Amino acid sequence: MTDQPDPVTDPMLDGIDEGRRLIRLGGDNGLSLADRLAERFHRLTWRTPLHALRLKGRYPLKLIAVPEDPVLGDIPRGTMLLEGLLSFRGEVRDIETLDLAKPLPGPFADYFHSFAWLRDLSTVATRARGAPIAEYLMGLWLTAYADTPGGIAWRPDLWGRRILFWTAHAPLILSSADPGLPLRRC
Repeated sequence: MTDQPDPVTDPMLDGIDEGRRLIRLGGDNGLSLADRLAERFHRLTWRTPLHALRLKGRYPLKLIAVPEDPVLGDIPRGTMLLEGLLSFRGEVRDIETLDLAKPLPGPFADYFHSFAWLRDLSTVATRARGAPIAEYLMGLWLTAYADTPGGIAWRPDLWGRRILFWTAHAPLILSSADPGLPLRRC
């Protein structure tokens, strides 16, 4: 038995430095010609009216799934929402007389614009009972801020929280069959 190095397993025999060796893994053949052409065509259509035509179509008829909100809302605040009052940290506003043309106070504005109140409402109300309140407040917000981006309503942190609450509590804000709801414009 001689201690001859094996040229297949010993990287020093082929003259390639350690860490500079390229290897091919099985199944890594790259994209086919058809896949490359399809990808190139797809990228080219973004700059043409063809892309806009792809985006037109029928909306889904129903909500298929909603992520579950793992955090329980505040029960007293949710109960107050059912009574027509929006409250946060001692600030209480009547929903019917809520005027979004006037600036809301700091923490209360964050609470309202983030739609965190959806969590509180869904904790105490059924969909049938909570949806009219949620849709009313959503309509107020959309009327005031949907067409005018900027300001506190479109602050990135509030925008992110709003998307979180909209997705987790979508049944409350998408229950209406009313085509006049401002939500249908978006």
